[in-house]
This record gives sequence, C-alpha cells and structure tokens, in this order.
Amino acid sequence: MLLDTGTERLLLDAGEPCARQLTELAVPLDAFPAVLITHGHADHTGGLPLLLQGCAIFPRTAPLTIYLPGELIAPLRGWLEAIYLQAPRLGFSLSFVAWESAPVHQIGGAEVRTWPTSHLDSTRRQLAPGATDRFRAYALDLRLSGRRIVYSGDVGNLEDLEDPLREPTDVLICEATHITEANLIEFLRKQRVPRVFLTHFGPELEPEREEFTARVASALDGVSEVVGAEEHLRAEF
Repeated sequence: MLLDTGTERLLLDAGEPCARQLTELAVPLDAFPAVLITHGHADHTGGLPLLLQGCAIFPRTAPLTIYLPGELIAPLRGWLEAIYLQAPRLGFSLSFVAWESAPVHQIGGAEVRTWPTSHLDSTRRQLAPGATDRFRAYALDLRLSGRRIVYSGDVGNLEDLEDPLREPTDVLICEATHITEANLIEFLRKQRVPRVFLTHFGPELEPEREEFTARVASALDGVSEVVGAEEHLRAEF
C-alpha cells in the first residue's frame, strides 16, 4: 500500500508482488524513502527481495530505510545475503530501523507511532510460549500533511485498535481477514472515523468484497464512508 501526499510517499508493508504493482501504476521505485513493515508474515514481507532487486535494476540511487519489528532485522539481512542482494550490489544505501528503538519515528515529513496488536499471540502460544522478544505485530499511527491515518496491519481482534483510535482520526485502513462483519460494524459505530478503507480480504471473503463493503457501509450510514480496496485502487482523501 502506497501513501502519497504529493510531497511524501511511504510504502506500507511489502507483500508479493509489490514491485510489479508499483511498476504497473507507473510509480518509480525511488519514489519512497522508506518501507514500513508491520509484522513478519510472508504476505507482508514476501515482496521485499524483488522490490530491492527491482530498485537495483531501476536503478535507484537514493537511500532506502526499512522500518520493522527488531526481531526481523537479522533474519532479513541473512536472507538478502543468501540471495546476493547485499548493499554493494544494490547500488544504494539500505538501512534497517527497529520499531522498538523509539516511541515515535520521524520519517521524512511524517510522524509514525506504533501500537502493538495481538495478531501473533496464538502463534507465540503454539511455537514459543515463553518468548518475550518475538512475535511482534503493530498497527501504525501516521501523521502527515495535517492528517492522521491509522493502519491496522493485521489484528488479533478489533480491540487492538481501540487505543490508536482514541484520538481523532481522518482515515482508518483496516484489514478484513481476521474479523467478523458483525464485530466490524459494532466497532466502527463506536469510533466514528470519517473514512474507512477495508483491505486484506481473504480468499473466502474476496469474492463478496463489494457486497461485504456495501453491507458495512449501509450499517454505518451517516457515520463513515466505507471503501473496499482492491488491487490498483487509487483513492484520494
């Protein structure tokens, strides 16, 4: 997902095939200074190698910073080394910044704060119940160009978004895979966010994305404008 204010551009997560999609949308691969990764699942990180390779071929010369949970930095560096995408071959400076390194990150003209979600709690319980420094997932609070955008990333439940939405929010970008329609409607009725973009429709929900979005919008008539995002959607707000 690309946020573009006209003066600032940020790439939110990097699922496969983000490099191809950006190219199809005629977005230069040096148009954004940073990639913001919410958590380590492959559908949020799997496009990174081809994105970086595409940047090298483009060719990109501007530095690129990847913001991500700190637990991912060493494995990602190892992955890039294993597939021969080390910095000397990229042709541009690549750096990694752990979200946990600061409460607020200034990224260009944007101020970005993270909010932990419970999305990976069940994975932690299954794989490493005692782990305290892994299985981190975040929602993002982005303040840029006078607007506040909350991006859910992936949640464990909608209560994960209660704290980030306590302050006035112009736009909520909310995933639709790990929630139910009834809970979403009940939750959004309480929040009163002016614009809601629903994303990340799973395989079972994608065929009825338009109907699902219409039902949510109808239930929130007068409360929020609801948009069901699809590939290559360009939306202004």
